[in-house]
Amino acid sequence: MKSEVQIIKGKKIPSSLLKTMNNERIRQYGKKTNRFKRKYHKETNFFLVKNGERVVSFGFLRPVKMNYKNKDYDIFALGGIMVVEEEKGKGYGAILIKAMVAYSKKSNKTSLGFCGDKVKGFYKKVGLKVKKDFSVRLEMENPKTKERIPDVDGACPGIYYEGKDKFISKLTKTKGIATYWMEDIKEPHF
Repeated sequence: MKSEVQIIKGKKIPSSLLKTMNNERIRQYGKKTNRFKRKYHKETNFFLVKNGERVVSFGFLRPVKMNYKNKDYDIFALGGIMVVEEEKGKGYGAILIKAMVAYSKKSNKTSLGFCGDKVKGFYKKVGLKVKKDFSVRLEMENPKTKERIPDVDGACPGIYYEGKDKFISKLTKTKGIATYWMEDIKEPHF
């Protein structure tokens, strides 16, 4: 059976599908993992790889505003990337990421996510670029209190597609920290 990619805007995604995706995240990452909540993902583009009617892989591109050196950049947070446990090793992750890269290219917007060292080669192979220890260049900043939340888990690679704004190049060629805010995220990883 041929797999297909479906893109659904967060405000239109069925509650049952959000529940299924959250259950899979909990199953693989534990109860403390971030869960998808519609109120935070209304404008998020969810990418679903389906084998027939069954979702076998999913991820998202979520609009987020980054601020760097007093300039705002509207980019996509690339995250929530998962292959359903029993479907791993069948190429569904590659199909998912290639669709997300194609969407980023078509929109010409920067997409940025994070990964572990063990999987950075995979992301490079399927069309993303990788920057070592990139997570330390970003901090969450609460717009109300101006409190900053740095990366506490240690530096991890950034995975990205760079759009016309050249946000990643600007950030890597200069010193400083870019900030953003997502109230549903507890640490600076999407």
